[in-house]
Amino acid sequence: MTDQLYPAEMEAIFRNLPKLNIGDQKLILDAYELAADAHHDQFRKSGEPYMIHPVAVAEILSELKMDASTIAAALLHDVVEDTPITLIDLERRFGLTVARLVDGVTKMDRIPTETTDNGARPKGASNKPGSKDAETFRKLFLAMGNDIRVVLIKLADRIHNMRTLGHLAPDRQKRMARETLDIFAPLANRLGIWQMKWELEDLSFRYLNPEKYKEIAEALAERRTDRQKYLERVKQKIETALAAANIKASVSARPKHIYSIYKKMERKQVDFSQIYDVRAVRVIVEDKPTCYHALGIVHSLWRPIPSEFDDYIAAPKENSYQSLHTAVIDDEGRNLEVQIRTVEMHEHAEYGVAAHWRYKEGAKADVDFEMRLNYLRKLMDTVEHTEDNAEEYVNAMKQDVFANRVYIFSPKGDIFDLPAGSTVIDYAYHVHTEIGHRCRGARVNGEIVPLTYVLKPNDRVEILTAKQGGPSLDWLNPNLGYVHTTRAQDKIRAYFRKQDRVKNVAAGADVVERELKKLGLGVTPRETVASIFGFANVEELNWRAGVGDITGAQIATKVLEFEREKNIKQGEEVLIRELVKLSRSLSKETVAMLFGYGNKVEDFLAQVGEGNITPLQIDQKVLELEGKQQGKLTQAKANASDGIEMLGSRGGMLINLARCCNPVVGDAIIGYITRGNGVTVHRIDCKNVINTKEPERFINVSWGRVAEKTYPVPVIINAYDREGLMRDIGGVVANENINIGNVNISTKNGVATFLLTLDIADVTQLARVLDKIEQLPNVMEARRRT
Repeated sequence: MTDQLYPAEMEAIFRNLPKLNIGDQKLILDAYELAADAHHDQFRKSGEPYMIHPVAVAEILSELKMDASTIAAALLHDVVEDTPITLIDLERRFGLTVARLVDGVTKMDRIPTETTDNGARPKGASNKPGSKDAETFRKLFLAMGNDIRVVLIKLADRIHNMRTLGHLAPDRQKRMARETLDIFAPLANRLGIWQMKWELEDLSFRYLNPEKYKEIAEALAERRTDRQKYLERVKQKIETALAAANIKASVSARPKHIYSIYKKMERKQVDFSQIYDVRAVRVIVEDKPTCYHALGIVHSLWRPIPSEFDDYIAAPKENSYQSLHTAVIDDEGRNLEVQIRTVEMHEHAEYGVAAHWRYKEGAKADVDFEMRLNYLRKLMDTVEHTEDNAEEYVNAMKQDVFANRVYIFSPKGDIFDLPAGSTVIDYAYHVHTEIGHRCRGARVNGEIVPLTYVLKPNDRVEILTAKQGGPSLDWLNPNLGYVHTTRAQDKIRAYFRKQDRVKNVAAGADVVERELKKLGLGVTPRETVASIFGFANVEELNWRAGVGDITGAQIATKVLEFEREKNIKQGEEVLIRELVKLSRSLSKETVAMLFGYGNKVEDFLAQVGEGNITPLQIDQKVLELEGKQQGKLTQAKANASDGIEMLGSRGGMLINLARCCNPVVGDAIIGYITRGNGVTVHRIDCKNVINTKEPERFINVSWGRVAEKTYPVPVIINAYDREGLMRDIGGVVANENINIGNVNISTKNGVATFLLTLDIADVTQLARVLDKIEQLPNVMEARRRT
């Protein structure tokens, strides 16, 4: 073999897999040798040798005790993509299994999912809503269809990339973190691989919400010593009680992870101090009956909290997770969480589907593996969606696959597992399509309930059916709450698609007509509605509504959005016309504020477009602002060099420019009579103006004849840090003959923030210099600081 660059990392892999036979050891070492040679002149973004990455991926998988073929494929997973080595080369040297695993990972990597380094979508990637995530889902599930180990390698690859994410630009960090949290972490959870799930979640959360991550991490660190002492006392007490009952058990503290703590804080609307399962222990016993025996002993030691008990042994989660969860109030009045499970349950909880390939000499087949394969086949049922349905497809995956679950019982006691939020109609379609079509009612726990009833854990459900008939189009209306799952919605749509087209077109026309009349939009041309949805003609619109592809609620939303956009555009045209007529250069934001709309500019423009605010009213407000209706202007004596003119007989009052908003010549302004300090001049959109409780103190002011003068204006500039950045910014400012006052520069995670005070003559000069600064390389934004 050639000189091994990273013997320490390879030693860790072999320490994790002590039972490898000679042949498997050789397979892994050969794979390492080839990968090291192939990547010898390649480097990562961090500047480190590239080989660090495949070794780290292999080590992550060795911690899951994966088989030798998976470890070898992990070491080789980038050689086909990044080096001249081919799949044929790999098959000849390592065999078909390793070659297929590498091929699977390579195919996944070749489908574009992320944006490129410059922010553009890769060539061939769709820009349709949801298409990026849909492509990611497809490649993951299609890869699983061939060999789930491909996805395990991809998950390990993502973990190491997330561990080293600090070397990428901040925007890429956030994109990768969001994709990881939305797709890869839930996938690891559904595959039952707890170790991968929590690490992917915590790493993503660190970049998506760094402040909250730091807050929770510091809180955990502060309490670590006290928590460890407390858990040691609890552990000894449980062990003593179990030993007295002749129960062999392993008791250990259960680690709680930052993202799961955050989600619980968010869900329960509490702070860190009120999260009790930071204090948690796990009890592992020999068999299932002993789990319940141990549960009874724990409940005899401390008072249980009934609402916090979950029996996942009797009703496993869909990823086959099994355990007893309970919470008790300890001797000190504090809450304590206890999990109880068998050794086999614990192995599946930790390793999930990976347990099937764990390296065990002479081990028998994993009987639970078929259950997991059935689950994966259910995932594969959704892969046939086309890109046209990408957004709907992604929502379906997130709802039906990655959602929380609820477990209910049939009248015969069979357990059914549905997404949380499912209704009795969802359950009916889950049992059988025909039962769903003919569902007319339901009994839950012996009581008649409406079809919109949302199922609760442990409900016993009986569906009442008609002898014939079908579903109602109303069931597809999300505002009515009949169905929740995509599975039920798809089956209802399929039913209507099979009906006579003429009947569907007629039924859809009724839906469209009813919805438009309800909104008072009955005169809206149906051709317009069809074009809003992108349909070729009205018949296509009506047919889609008739088969349930679009619902009344969707029609309402789309048409109202269209009407609003049309009114906003018309309103803007009216406003511009009036301002031109008056020879005024006020911004639409300023005029919206005059009418009391604050920063809701589009709401104001929509009202103008609808005719609820007339051109005459706009003229009056603008003229009032300029003081044209109040008579003679009197020039103020004090601070005359500031060029401020006030209306009426208030000459001689002291005038100050507000420091909260720093108005400059050209800004729309207003005066505020202070107590003992003259008049303070604010920008019309200043927060203090908007939020004042004494509007009677305002007076109209305007810029008069202005002497050559500058005004201090604070600005903020955010940019990716680079050498010479401050020099370039200073050059732009100097070219505009602007002086720089205060300067404050800070850098965090590679992003530099400049807080500058510029001496500005007027808003035109300010806008010009900010525009030029924004054109500099690496600058994300340059704006006035308010």
